[in-house]
Parts: sequence; structure tokens; C-alpha cells
Amino acid sequence: QEVHNTVLMSGEMARRCLWLCRVFTHQAEDPKVVRSPGEAELKRRLETLQKALKNQLCEHHIMRLTVKWQEGGLNTDNPEHAQYVAEVTANLTKLLSATIDCIIEEDQAKTVIKSSQGIESDLLQELLIQTHFTQKAAQCSVNREATLREIKSYAMGETSVSKIMVVHGVVGCGKTTLLARAAQCCHSWQPDCAVVVRAANISSQSSTIEQLLRTITLQCSVISTGTQVWLKHNVDTYSENLPRILATASLQRTIIIIIDGIDQVQDYGTVGCDWLPTSLPPNVKMILSVTESSPLLQKIKSRLGPSGVFIKIPDLDKAEAESILLTSVMEYNHSVNSHVQDCVVASVKACTLPLYVKVLAWQTSWWCETEHNIEPQGDVDKQLSVMLSQLEEKLGKEQVSLAMALLTSAKYGLTDSEMLDLLASLDVFHSEDTYVVWAPACLFWARFNKHLSPFFQWTPVLNTCALQWRTMAVRSTIVNRYKDRLGAGHRMLLQYFKGEMWQKAGDGFVARHLNQKNKFGKCYNSRKLEELPYQEFHVYGSLWGYLEDDSWLFNKICGASVYQILEDISMEQKTGEHKDDLLWLKDFLEESSRSLAYDGRQLYSLLHEMSSAVDLYNRWKSVILNPPVLSLVAVSREEITGEGNEASDTQRCLDMIIRLPKNPNFVVTIATDKEEISVWDTHTCSRVRTLRGITQPINLEMIDDSRCVVLCKRELRTYNLNTGTLLTKLKGVMNQKMPYFGLHDANHLVALSRNRMYVNLMNLDSGDLVTTFKAGEDRFLNSLLVSGDGRFVFMFVNHHMAS
Repeated sequence: QEVHNTVLMSGEMARRCLWLCRVFTHQAEDPKVVRSPGEAELKRRLETLQKALKNQLCEHHIMRLTVKWQEGGLNTDNPEHAQYVAEVTANLTKLLSATIDCIIEEDQAKTVIKSSQGIESDLLQELLIQTHFTQKAAQCSVNREATLREIKSYAMGETSVSKIMVVHGVVGCGKTTLLARAAQCCHSWQPDCAVVVRAANISSQSSTIEQLLRTITLQCSVISTGTQVWLKHNVDTYSENLPRILATASLQRTIIIIIDGIDQVQDYGTVGCDWLPTSLPPNVKMILSVTESSPLLQKIKSRLGPSGVFIKIPDLDKAEAESILLTSVMEYNHSVNSHVQDCVVASVKACTLPLYVKVLAWQTSWWCETEHNIEPQGDVDKQLSVMLSQLEEKLGKEQVSLAMALLTSAKYGLTDSEMLDLLASLDVFHSEDTYVVWAPACLFWARFNKHLSPFFQWTPVLNTCALQWRTMAVRSTIVNRYKDRLGAGHRMLLQYFKGEMWQKAGDGFVARHLNQKNKFGKCYNSRKLEELPYQEFHVYGSLWGYLEDDSWLFNKICGASVYQILEDISMEQKTGEHKDDLLWLKDFLEESSRSLAYDGRQLYSLLHEMSSAVDLYNRWKSVILNPPVLSLVAVSREEITGEGNEASDTQRCLDMIIRLPKNPNFVVTIATDKEEISVWDTHTCSRVRTLRGITQPINLEMIDDSRCVVLCKRELRTYNLNTGTLLTKLKGVMNQKMPYFGLHDANHLVALSRNRMYVNLMNLDSGDLVTTFKAGEDRFLNSLLVSGDGRFVFMFVNHHMAS
């Protein structure tokens, strides 16, 4: 059935399938053996499957190899069997390599750079994550019509103008689903409004107050001006500039900001509410949600005072809770016996919280036996505890506690492969009865996922997806229950991301071995860069070793993000050590965060401009002055070295740098004073060709990768850069002050005439004037722009544009 579903039903899978068909020779069938009907049926099915595979697979993907039969199976001490194993290895290596190469080539051919809609790709990814989470949460929304009406009245400006609304309630009462539903309704309430939605701590860009404010500020600035504002990355700067940005954006439309779970941000960022504005512009609405028992709620009440609107989510009545429970039970089970149904329905009399109802309903799906008794507890934490106890009965207490500790100890959750690696390293998941020793780890992980699937969520983390807890309420219960194992979880993760876990492993673990380098070829090991300092801090109480290593910072900025380094600094500041160095590094990274987020390779260039007042800078000084990677540095280094360091002749004379249209390996430069045009190899940073004696080259445009048009004084000439020869001189001369021109196509050029009243179309091959035309009135043209495809020409006449 598996072969039928994966290979025979999918042409794509069939192209990537290899069939090793072993044929035994010298095996005589005993005529006295009488086959049972079952054996005969299995043989018939096997023959049918073989025929189907022969028709479906490519001929060169079927390896039919013969080997002499021997009792006991293959024996490599037998020369014939050893030769057979060598043939299998050689054939598989060849075919697997060819198949993998084909997959990579196909993937590269299909790869297209995804549009980020004119904004930073990181911001776009965060908006997509938040949108997906909101849509999923809104589907789980329960009937809260009265509260929803209050939110609607506030969002439409009917009540509480310029105030902030705070929705609060106990753990598991449905705050997230309510705000998600409100976010979806905002566009029906106010069709032209802009809704900015954030759920705290569901991604790396929503895990701290700084990250939340950064993405909200960027999104609002795009709404307001179409561009992204550049600000220093700290709470004070964002809280100072956000009201101004909101005021500007709200002049065009209503802005509704919704932040769910503001009290659930991580402690490696700012914790508090001092950033909250005490009043909002008239056309701006802000809705927050906070847990009832959180200390942050009292701080918000103290800060906002009468300028805040506080709404407590009421309890569901028993009829609603019962309806939700039965719906969830049927969703998870499709059918359930009456005894279980009566048992769980009776339990909602004690607790009507939606999370409690969900946990209880999911538990009913674990047991198929009618005699099993469900144990309603009437409390969310107690019901979760019972569910976890039942999970330990099913999968093993030791196994479950280890998996919980690992998953909860990770900063951003764990991927499938990481979790399998970690579990496979533990003896409790080993068995000698399976095809590989660590196979029980795979079987356990699949069952573990299945039993807790409603409480998990897969979240994009850089270039992969990690498994995280869906709600903080569930995670808090897990932390309290397995707190004694969390230390072991941090130590295992530290070993894993350092690459120390498999050093003493036997041959049976070769398939799971991963060398944890910072970089594999051109790809950074982003998961290591994210998790390792976090685990180091929780095991040893300090991560200073990473922060003082400039190569680690460079790799992490390029492979993860500069904002995560600022989070590492925040953790290290709790130790009270290296205060001056940490403050200097933090200030530098906050100030340069947008530049480094755009391209982390600017690190050493930006460090050139910093002061040398701290020990950390002095330790890095030699590296800053001689960067290990190509860096654009200031021409003068007097401020750094205290010595004069005049720019070289090459640095002084380059007036223009132009890329080739299709070849990224070379650039063309103009040196007007030296009357030179040079071609440079971008990889070796060396000249590969120089054209000298070019009369005052002022401007240059590439026709293709070898031909170019050069403005020499007031003349236009075409050159071949491959041969270094002059091709043509275009007839006529340009205006002295406004020598504007642009390419129409590979054979024609558009230029402003000498008297600035006409536009000329010139032939690049012959240099002749093809045609000339006048742009309307008898006035002088002040400018000329040609579109990138050469189809449109834009001319400006006394501040009026014609095209």
C-alpha cells in the first residue's frame, strides 16, 4: 500500500525512486513444500507489484543484481557476496548522486526571488506569520457578542476617543481568539481602516517589546509614507517616535493596533509598559490583552489611569460551554459513547473556560475503550496535569519528561530533525529489536506529536519551521510540572548545538551525526547561531564568550539577526559584569541595527566609525583596521590610528562605477582626470582591462555585457570593452550643461539635442541621426529620462513633464 500511494500514484515520486531487485541463483525450490493460501496470496501480490513497478519506473532506475544463495543470508567473507555488496554500493552511489543532482538543478530552475512587496523581507515574513496565526485563532472563537460589541463601538470611534482599550481575563478564557475575531471584523466595521495585529511571542520578531514596537513602527510608517523609517532600536526611541508616525498615518485613514498577550513577552527584552502613550491621536485605536493575574495589568492601570478603557471577559454560561464541548468532542472523535459524553458534559458545570473545554474534549480522543473513565477536574491546570499523567502512562514517564524538557528549554522551539537527533542520543529511546538502534525515538516522536497536536504550532524560524507550544497557559503548566528536568534539557541542547553529542557515539549513529559548524559552504547554521548563546547562559549563567568574539558576532548578524545579539546582551547584563563593554556594544548595535539588518557584512565598516573608549574595541582594533572580509572603509583613518593615511591614487580617481547588465562578476569604472575606462573583477578586486586615452569620459551606459556608450566631453562614442576598440562616433555634439541621453534598445540611443529643443534618435551602429522630434511647445527642455525598457522618454519643461 505504501509503494502504491507514494510511487505508483505520483509520477514525481516515481522519477526519484530506485528499485534494488536482488535475484538469488542456485536456489532450488523444495517440491515437497506446500504453500498455505496466505503465502500464495502474498506471492501473487508481490508479483503484481513487481509488474507495476517495471511499467512505472525508468529502466535505468531498476538495479537487477544476481547473487548466489547461501543459508543464513549475505556473508561478506564469501568473495562472491563481497563482490555483490561492492556492486550494490557503486550502483547506488552513482544513481543516488545523479538523482540528487537532478533534484537540485530542477529546484534551482524553479527558484524565483519572491517579491517582498516593497518592504523588508523580514517584516513581510512577520506580517505573514501574524496573519496566519490570527486567521487560525479566529476560527476557534467562541460566542462573545457582548464584548465584541464593546470593541466595535471603540474601533468605530463611538466611545472612548483617544483612549487605549485593555481586554483582560483569566488564563484560558479566550482573549486571543476574541481579538483575532475582532481583527477580522475591523474591515467590515471600517472598510478603509488599516489593522496592525500582533500576537506576542509567536515568532522571533514578536518575542520582546523592542521587536513588537519595531515591526509596528515600520508597518505604520509604510502605511503613512510608503517608506520604512530608520530608528535606533530601543524602547525609548520607538515610544518617542511612534505617536508622531501614528498621527501622520491617521490623517489618511483610521489605524487600529491590536496586541494580544502583551504580558507574554520574554524577559531578554524590556519588561514593562512605560512605552505606552497616555493618549492617542483621534483617528488611532489601540487594543491590548493581558492576563488577569499578571503584575503588568496593575502597572498598565497605574500608567493609563482614566485614559484607559478596561474590559474584563465574562465567563461563558453553561449552555455555551456545553455546546462548545460537544462540538469539540465530535470534531476530535467523530463519534463517542454516551457514558463519556455524559461525563464530560457534567464537568462544565464547574469550569466553563474555553481552554478547559478544549483539553477535556481532546482527552476523549485518546481512549477508544468504553470502560475507561474520563476524570474531569473542573480546573484548567489540574485537567492539563491529568492529561499529562495519562500521556506518561501511554508513552512512558521518563520518555515524556525528557521530550517536554527539551522542547520547553529551546529558545524558539525545535525542528523535527533536531528533536529526533536529541531523542536518538538517549539510551531510553534505544532498542536492539529494531532495524536501527534509535528507531524507537522516531516512533515515540510521531506518537508524541499526535497526542498533543492541538497544543502545538509550527512556526517559521529563519529558513525552517520549529515546533512550539501554542499557548503560554499550556507552556506554563509544562514548565511547572517538569521544572526539575529543564536544567538537563538546557545541557543537552548546549551539547547538541556545540556538536559534542555524537563524539562518543558508535557506528549505529553515523546517519544522525551533524557537525555543528557556524557555516556550511555559503549557508549559515542559523539554528546554532540562534540557540547556542541562550543555552550557554542558562547552563553557565554567562554568554560573554560569544559577545567578545567579533567573528561570532559577524556570523550571527549575517546568519540570524542583529536583534538577537541585542537580546543576548540583555541577558548578559543581568550578570553585572563587563558593564562598559556591554553598554558600548549595545549602543553601537542599536544605532546600526537597520544597516546591519539590511546587510550584516557591513559590521567592520560601521565599527570603523566608533570611538575607542572601551577595552572591547581595543581588543578588536587590529581586526577593525584589517577586516577579515571585504569591507567598504573610510578613505581617511586619522580618527582611528592618529596618523595621516592618504587615499591611494585608485581611490581618488574613480568617478563612476557601473555594473554589467547580465554578468555579476565584473564592474566598469570611469576615471575622468586620468582619461581611463577600466573593467574590474569583483571577486579578486583587480583590474582585468583598461582603456586609456579616452577623451574626458564623463558618463557611461552599458549596451550589453561588452559594448558601452561613453560621453566624451560633448561627444557620444561606442566602445567594445572586450577588444578595447572604438566602434562608432555618433554625429553631432551634446549640450554642454545638459548632456542627457539614454538607451532605446540595443541599436538605438535617445539624446537631448544641442539646443535643448529637440530629442534625437541615433543609430548606435552607424552613428547617424534616425529621427528627431519636438516635445510640444517652443520651450527649452530641462531634463530627459529614459525608462529602463527604453519604451518611454520623460522630459521636463519649466517644471512640467511631458512623455
